[in-house]
Amino acid sequence: MVGTLGPALEFGQRRFPLSLEGGFSPTLISQYQFGTVDLGGEVQFTSYLGLNLDLTRHWRAGYRFQHMSNEDLARSNPGLNMNMFSLSYAF
Repeated sequence: MVGTLGPALEFGQRRFPLSLEGGFSPTLISQYQFGTVDLGGEVQFTSYLGLNLDLTRHWRAGYRFQHMSNEDLARSNPGLNMNMFSLSYAF
């Protein structure tokens, strides 16, 4: 399980369907060892930069590049880079 809470900034134009989003937040993970990979502990930090596309008034597709590491709080700090894709619905 992953939990994160932190600020995000989004830059875009009201009538233009693309927006740029970025953020940084402390992160807690319930498991940090995966086979031979040791992420170093439950406390991590996540930073990301992404691009959103408003498909309709309610539907949005997105891509984000995300990096998670423990910022050298533990001996092992290999970091984890992820490519994330999303589809969201706004009420």
